[in-house]
Amino acid sequence: MSRVARTTQRLASTLVGFLFFTVTALSAWGGDADYTVRINDATGETETAGDVIISLDVTADDVYGWSVAVCHDSDLVTLEEVLDGADLAVANDGDAPEFAQVTLYDDGFVAGALVCLTSCEFLPTGAEYELYLASYTPLALAPTVIDLTLCDTLPAIDNEVVLLGGVSIDPTLDDGTLTVTGPPPRYFELSTDAGIVPYDPSDGLAAVDITVSMTEDETNPTFPNPVEAFQFTIDFDPIIVELLTADAGTDLAATNGGLGPDILTIDLLTDSVSYDVLVSAAPIDGLLTDGGASVGALAFDVNSTALQFNPFGIDTTLTFAEGHNATITGSFVGTTAVDGTIEFTPQQKLIRGDANDDGAVDFVDALLILEVLFEEGDSPLCPETFDVTANGSTNIADAVALLAYVFLGGAPPEAPFPDCGFAAVGSSCPLYSSCP
Repeated sequence: MSRVARTTQRLASTLVGFLFFTVTALSAWGGDADYTVRINDATGETETAGDVIISLDVTADDVYGWSVAVCHDSDLVTLEEVLDGADLAVANDGDAPEFAQVTLYDDGFVAGALVCLTSCEFLPTGAEYELYLASYTPLALAPTVIDLTLCDTLPAIDNEVVLLGGVSIDPTLDDGTLTVTGPPPRYFELSTDAGIVPYDPSDGLAAVDITVSMTEDETNPTFPNPVEAFQFTIDFDPIIVELLTADAGTDLAATNGGLGPDILTIDLLTDSVSYDVLVSAAPIDGLLTDGGASVGALAFDVNSTALQFNPFGIDTTLTFAEGHNATITGSFVGTTAVDGTIEFTPQQKLIRGDANDDGAVDFVDALLILEVLFEEGDSPLCPETFDVTANGSTNIADAVALLAYVFLGGAPPEAPFPDCGFAAVGSSCPLYSSCP
């Protein structure tokens, strides 16, 4: 593994380096119990920095300096930075040591310090002197325990403490762990485009196509995150609607180079539909849902007995059952769901431009529009027939457009025309009798 060193150094001195790394070594088998360098256990969430304290216990002679080497598995964590610990920062009579150096590698760091070059200050007897604060980002997305070791495999430095006179002692070494508690919350929202659906009260017939979408929260760590798998169930009222078909949404169908998901299981029941999807076993080929992705396509037919001769309309809810989830890089993540409501709204069939409701569109209709506009006629019972251009309002342009159509072969009125049909949802037509 390549080692890319990043070095910070407060005092660049060849002489100091020579003094520091050529002290006289007095080895203690297994480490001198009077001096303990410890990696304190810590916890952190995946992809969120976890801070680990490296400390020193002194129970005998005063300490003037030290060197430490800390190793980690670079496949499990990334070392972001190493900062001075609280005690190191004030070790030199309230100031930082006169010599302090930290070098970061791909798989660890080495650090050393001399409190004072002239034996003026030192660390006296004490416990848990905080020397360094190392910040790690766990890479594993599942809970795990990562070993952090005081090692001898990094360049140049061993784990030692330095006493008065340049005497080097091998301290007791106490390795530590970084416990990864699990991934930070990630959220994906499931929703439908259920809305207003017009129907003709004379027969109660209506059909509706519903798109089920999944959208990733843009505040998620490492956004956007490819979704490898997901599950959801939608409940509906079979008294009002019947599910005819269920299929993959257009974005889901386009995954894996247009081949669709690796596994798509759809269970249709009389009152629910369930999706169990493995998009791809390879995370890189997962479904990106930033901005919203269509994952399901549902086609419903209405139970005509619920709407026939019903002049008031009816609502029915598409409810996401509990248990919906998504998977990224092998781990479950949080999903939320927004239930949808289909609003079946009675609509009057009409012929656009037939302002006088006689079943024909001619110049008489244009004259009626002008009369109403100039307050010489009664208010229309079906204002939508007056809106020849279907722009949501009635003005002289509608009369002109209709006259141009009748006498000059101009553009015909917008749909519904020339046959009876529904106008746009929300249009105004309380009464129109010329359509069956």
